[in-house]
Amino acid sequence: MCRSCRSATQNNVERVNKRNPLATISIGIPGDSYPIISPPDFQNKFVGRTQQQRKDGTHNISEIPGVIGIDGSGMIYNALKTELGSAVFDVSPKVPLYNAKQKFVKDINCVTRNDREAIMFLDGRPHLVKRAGENRTSRQEAMQRLCNEYNLGPLANYERVKSLRKQCVFRRDDFTLMIIDECGKRGIKVFCAPFEADWQLVAAQQAGIIDNIITDDGDLFVIGGDNIIMTEVNFYTGRCCFYKRSEVL
Repeated sequence: MCRSCRSATQNNVERVNKRNPLATISIGIPGDSYPIISPPDFQNKFVGRTQQQRKDGTHNISEIPGVIGIDGSGMIYNALKTELGSAVFDVSPKVPLYNAKQKFVKDINCVTRNDREAIMFLDGRPHLVKRAGENRTSRQEAMQRLCNEYNLGPLANYERVKSLRKQCVFRRDDFTLMIIDECGKRGIKVFCAPFEADWQLVAAQQAGIIDNIITDDGDLFVIGGDNIIMTEVNFYTGRCCFYKRSEVL
């Protein structure tokens, strides 16, 4: 772990431990392990909120001031897992994923509306510790079931096919390059983390480089993140769910 990430995590642990010496949970970090406090009401304040409640957010992204740090991998997956985005993902030979790119471009245009500055952070390679425990069988099984559906021809269940397509997607290198190119056209800087981008997002925020974070990972609160915009954003209206760390921890 880099020095800034380690320092941010240790400071966060000390700060939270003073607030609540009970209800300890553990968070595993490649090469390190720290005790992190989970307040008893965290389940109700954040984890227990339904997806619909998050979508009914009372904030608008255009009204949240400051530089936004984007969890790019999350937005990429959201673009790929749409019905149109996943429609040709399994085609062989591979074809450009233009529908998914169009969805991503619409989302990023909403974020940068009114000349808003944004910086994107992408995940790097999975850490060896995480890679060893990574389970890819669900995606492989989905692909096999999808092939079985295709073999049924006209008898295939189309709704099941659409669902299986969404389960087969992953961050393809060619699509990532398309996204980086689109970000470059809009003046959005792109950084690739050594492993997961979570730590770089939090470190950049605590260093004053970014003010807010768009992500779908609630664990950023635990490692010190603040001013979190969950990715359940209505990118047409700008409505979003905005959390301050003090509201959930």
